[in-house]
Amino acid sequence: MTRTALSRVCATVCTLALLQSSLAQAAPEPEPSEAATAEDATAEPSEGETSEGDPGEGGEVSEGDPAASEPEPEPEPEPEPEPEEADPTQQEAAALFREGSMFYELGQYPEAIEKFEAAWKLAPVPQLLFNLGQAHRRWFEVDPDIDHLRQSRTFFVNYDKRMKTDPSYSAREADYVQNMIEKLDAQIELEEAREAERNRVIVNGPSAAEIEALEKRRIQREKKLATARRLNGAGIGLIVVGASAAAVGLGGVLARTAYKVVLDNSATGDPNSPSLATAEEDRRRRNGFLLSGQVGFGGLIAAAVFLPIGIGLRVGGGVLERKTLATPEPKDAAPEPNREPPPKVAIEPTASGIAVHF
Repeated sequence: MTRTALSRVCATVCTLALLQSSLAQAAPEPEPSEAATAEDATAEPSEGETSEGDPGEGGEVSEGDPAASEPEPEPEPEPEPEPEEADPTQQEAAALFREGSMFYELGQYPEAIEKFEAAWKLAPVPQLLFNLGQAHRRWFEVDPDIDHLRQSRTFFVNYDKRMKTDPSYSAREADYVQNMIEKLDAQIELEEAREAERNRVIVNGPSAAEIEALEKRRIQREKKLATARRLNGAGIGLIVVGASAAAVGLGGVLARTAYKVVLDNSATGDPNSPSLATAEEDRRRRNGFLLSGQVGFGGLIAAAVFLPIGIGLRVGGGVLERKTLATPEPKDAAPEPNREPPPKVAIEPTASGIAVHF
């Protein structure tokens, strides 16, 4: 049995139920027939009674007996009952149902639903719930609103609940209704997923390759900055060491010069003349002169080595850091919603001037 055939069968059953309820209230009681009345009037007397021409066993009846000569009175016929008027509520419900069925056949589902609901308020027949479910389901085919499916499912569920207590509710029809409810559940779930997909905001963002390239650029930038910081630190350290060595060297040179002056002043210039200082003092001064010379020259040599290297490292690190910082930091492109492309403008020279076309 197809859905259309089952819908028509339910519509017919609903109409018959409404008409049967209206006719049951409007049907008059049966009148007694003339044959029954005549049969009651001509009924034979009982064994204890005797007719005029049939005397009983006890003797003859005289002709002058008035009880024997008078005929028995016939029973009066009962008055005919007046026919009861049909219930106007049931008649209106049946008329609304017929109008709703007509709109349903024409594909005017909103009007059919309105008539079915009005008929349900007057006569809550379960078959109307089935018709309402079918009307909402068919309405979704015309107007794809998910609320129609939800309403259809509600009516089918209520129809199934009411019909379970009805002995005429066959297992085949129950399976059909349950199958319909399951299909509606699946369709509602599908429509909700589609609606969520339609409402989802689509944004334009960088691709996976672009994100990977940006990440590589960021890592390279961080490595360059780290290298620049290390060069700066090493250069500053060597500059400090070179400066210290230069200071020590200058101090050694100054000390050597001082020892040389002292030694020169203590000597008379004549090698045969006696020295003014003792031998121990003279030896100490000469050792100080030699040591200060060694320290001074060693410090100057170290300064000459460390200072250029430290200065070079510091300059190189500063240049690398400045260039790296001058390069903008790579950032992920901010996602933007889909936008329509800007209109193209074409400028065309004409005899009267310039024409601009969009």
